[in-house]
Amino acid sequence: MARTATKINDDDAQQAARSGWLSGLFGTLFARPARARRTDRKQAAAVDKSGAPAQGGGKSAAPGSSGDHAMHIELSALFKAAPGSHEALRHLAAVRHGLKHKDSKGLFLFGAEPSQLRTALRQLDGLMPRQPTPGLAALRARMVDAIGTHERRTKRLEMLSPRSDLMHTDRMEVREASATEFDRALQR
Repeated sequence: MARTATKINDDDAQQAARSGWLSGLFGTLFARPARARRTDRKQAAAVDKSGAPAQGGGKSAAPGSSGDHAMHIELSALFKAAPGSHEALRHLAAVRHGLKHKDSKGLFLFGAEPSQLRTALRQLDGLMPRQPTPGLAALRARMVDAIGTHERRTKRLEMLSPRSDLMHTDRMEVREASATEFDRALQR
């Protein structure tokens, strides 16, 4: 069985050339380089000439930086300054782990139990220097805000739901009565 090459007629070749030209034109006209901007109007990520994010080579954040990872960096520096504190202060170490692996802005704190947050806040207050860095101050404020939000949510839910089933007026409590109590009720 011999193979035969299929012939490409001129119309197919022109259409293929045109589609390459058209896709190039559309790509040029409608593709824009990615411009990621933060709220402070600074560029969030470096972009190379092709519009792709640049890899590596950037400066690492200093402990006093106000970037997204400042809370994690400054809390890590606080742990390094006090040897053995990572093992002893487990709640604060869990907050550090969450800042590194879950959310660098600390929004995961709003889902944590308030009793655990209070413990971590006490531990942070014990380690924090007299003049806290901006990242540590932001972390402390985020923890206090998370505790307050949880308390407000609990209070609102408590106000919406009744405290007891006995507060409903359409319910009645029934119990057995002795023979003497029955006789007294009949005499009234």
